[in-house]
Amino acid sequence: MHHLIVLRAVGGLLAVLGCGAALPLLVALLYGEPPAAWLWTILAGLGTGIALMLATRGARAENLGLREGLAITTLTWTAGSALTAIGLWLDVDGLSFLDAWFEMIS
Repeated sequence: MHHLIVLRAVGGLLAVLGCGAALPLLVALLYGEPPAAWLWTILAGLGTGIALMLATRGARAENLGLREGLAITTLTWTAGSALTAIGLWLDVDGLSFLDAWFEMIS
């Protein structure tokens, strides 16, 4: 399996998910709620995603196979749901991170 290709793809998808947190940030700003939770989600997504992409600059997606596809899907589902759980966890009082992660997975 080509681990660098998998990490590069997961990094790109995490960066996209981080950018996707701009929508709840916009809603929080429109409703006058504190935006810090969604800013942390954006920073975590972009930071992790860009770091993974920079660390795997030389990886080329020429030889993607079934194993790489399954690994990318599994890691993106797990890391993406954990990333998006950050905003919910920080925004809702009394919610544990595990509960927020469960909500994002479901």
